[in-house]
Amino acid sequence: MTGFLGVVPVTLLLAAAGPHAQSVYDEDADETDVVLAGQVVSPDGAPVAGARIELRTRLRAMSIERGRALSDADGRFSLRVEPLDAHGFRLESFLAIEGDGFAPSHLERVYEPPPSHDLGPIVLHPPVELRGRVTDVEGRPVAGAEIHGALGPVRGPHGDHADRPPLAVTGSDGGYACRTLPPGLVTLGASAEGRADRVLAPLELRADEVNSVDFVLEPERRVTLHVTSSSEAPLVGLRAEPLGERWDEAPYEPQAQHMAFWRGAQPGDELGRIALRGLDPAYRGEVRVVAEGQRVELAAVEEDRARLVLQPVLWIDFVAVGADLHELAVRDVTRPPSWCGNCDESRVAKLSGDSPAVRKLSARHWRVGWNGRGCLVDGGLPGAVNAVSTVGTLARAELPCEFEPGVPIECRLDFDEPARLSGTVRDPSGAPVAVRLGVRLSLYGDDWLATVSDAEGRFEFERIGAGASWLYALDERWEVDEDHDRVGLSAGVHTSGVTVLVRPRPEIGRARGLVRIAGAPPDRPLLLALDEVPNQHLPSAYPRGFAWTDQAGRFEIAARWPREYHVVPKRRPPEPSGGWRDFAAEFPAHDARWPWKVEVPESGTSETVIELPPESEWDRIATPRAQR
Repeated sequence: MTGFLGVVPVTLLLAAAGPHAQSVYDEDADETDVVLAGQVVSPDGAPVAGARIELRTRLRAMSIERGRALSDADGRFSLRVEPLDAHGFRLESFLAIEGDGFAPSHLERVYEPPPSHDLGPIVLHPPVELRGRVTDVEGRPVAGAEIHGALGPVRGPHGDHADRPPLAVTGSDGGYACRTLPPGLVTLGASAEGRADRVLAPLELRADEVNSVDFVLEPERRVTLHVTSSSEAPLVGLRAEPLGERWDEAPYEPQAQHMAFWRGAQPGDELGRIALRGLDPAYRGEVRVVAEGQRVELAAVEEDRARLVLQPVLWIDFVAVGADLHELAVRDVTRPPSWCGNCDESRVAKLSGDSPAVRKLSARHWRVGWNGRGCLVDGGLPGAVNAVSTVGTLARAELPCEFEPGVPIECRLDFDEPARLSGTVRDPSGAPVAVRLGVRLSLYGDDWLATVSDAEGRFEFERIGAGASWLYALDERWEVDEDHDRVGLSAGVHTSGVTVLVRPRPEIGRARGLVRIAGAPPDRPLLLALDEVPNQHLPSAYPRGFAWTDQAGRFEIAARWPREYHVVPKRRPPEPSGGWRDFAAEFPAHDARWPWKVEVPESGTSETVIELPPESEWDRIATPRAQR
C-alpha cells in the first residue's frame, strides 16, 4: 500500500480493531504520492519562480486536469498527479506552463507516472513580435478579422482550443500586431465574418526578428442543418461537433481536419437549426450531431442546407436482483466475433455507475442509453450483457432482438447468492499479518473487492462471489504465496478457517552503471528510460523506469519487475528550443534491435557500462521499419 498516509499509521489502526469490513478498493486511487518534477528556467538558464504548471490528459473531446503546481525560488516544482481510471500510455498528457512576463510553454506527450520522474529543465521564453495583414482574394484589407494561435502542430479541432479568445484583431487596414506567443513551432489561423477560416501549416516563430505572417481569406461556405427528432421530442443540448484526430469516438474513424481548431462545437437554436460557418467552399465532409437522449449521427456537409432526423437512443433498464451493480459490459451482437482482440473489444460498451451513458436510478437499477453519447459501439443492437456486482458475483443475460424506439426495455440480472470467506493471514514463521487482501472485481479496470486483516491476522469477506477466487496482497510489503492464493467458494456457503500465507515482497534489485558518449562522459546529466525488449518501445510505449545520470555518466535505475530492459537516453531539446516541445519524441524511436540493455535483478545490483555513439547517430541505430 502506498500513499501519504504511509503504512505505519494504517497498521496502528488495524491493531486497535477487528477485521475490517469489505469495500470496493480502487488501486489507482491509492497512488497519492506519484509526482512529476522539473525546473522552470528562462532562456539563459535562470530559475523562474512562481511559474504556474498544469498537467492535463486528453480524453475524447476534452482534456482533464490531473494536477497543478507553482515553481519555487529555484524554479523547481513537484506536481502531484491525480489518478485517472482510464489511464495508460495510449492517452496523451501534456504540461502547460505560464509565468508572469513570459509567453506560455507547452510540453507535449509527457509520460505520466508511475513511476515518478523528473522532467528536467523547461524553458519559458519572452513573447515574440508577430505582425501581418489579412486581405480578401481581391487584395482588399479585411477589418475585424481575428487571429488565432496554438502552440505546436494542431492536426484537428479539440476542446483545448475551442472558443479561445483571438490573439489579435485587424484594424481598418487589415493589419494586426501582437506579442503573445513564444518562439518555436506554432499553428496560426484567421477568421472573419462571411469568410472561410484559414489555418496555416505549422511554422516556426523566431525570437531575434519581427515575425510577419499574412492571410488571404476566401468567401465562406455556410451550411445550415435542420435537425428534428423522430419522436418529435424537444432537442436538448443540440450541437454539431467537428470530427478531428482528437475528437474521434468509436465507431467513427478519425477524419482530416475540416473545421478550424478554434471553432469547437456549434450549438443549435430552439428551432433545431445549426449554422456551420467558416467552411472552405470546396469542403465536403461530415460533422457529428449530438442531442441529449438521441442517437449520435453523422451529418454529411454536401449541400448548403440539409435535414437530419435523430432517433431516440435505446433505453435499457438493467435491474439487479440479489446485489448492487458495479459494472456492465454490453455487447453489440449484430456482427460476429472478430479474430482481432482489439476489434472485438470495440464492440463492447463497458459501463460503470459514473459513465455518461448511465442514469443511476438506484444501486440496483441502471438506465443505459445505447448508442447515445458515451455509449457508442458499432451502431447495431445490443444482444448480451455481462454484469458484476459490488460483492463480485456475476450475472449474464440476453437482450431481446426487437426494441420499440423511445420505450425502455427491462433486463433482469439475477446474481447468485454470494459466498462468505474467513480465515487468517500468516507469514512463513506462522506469525499473524495485518494486510489488505483483495479479489479482482472489475472486468476491465483496477477495482478490487478488499478487506483488511487485523493484528491477529483475522480477515473476512462477508459477501463474495462464488467460484474460484484468487487472493492478492494489495500492499507493497507483502505478496501471497502462489500455493496459497486460490480458494474455491460455493454460493451461500461460509468457507472458514482458510490460512492465507504471505511472504515479504522482495525488494527488486537495481541496475547501476556508467554511460559514455563517444568514449567520453556526457557533458550534462542525461535522462535514461527503460522499455521492454521484445515489444512496447519508446517513444510510443510507456517507460518502465527513469533515472538521471550525473555529469560523469553514473546512474542507478530500478523498475517494477525484474527482467532485461532497453535503456534509452533522451536527446537534448533542439536548439534553439521554442515554447513547444514534444517530450516523448526526444527519445530515439527504435525497435527490438536496440543494442543497449540493462538487467534489473530480483535482488541486489547489476553493473553495466553503456557505450553510446554520438547523439547525432541515436535515431539511426534501430529505426522501426515502418519509419524507414
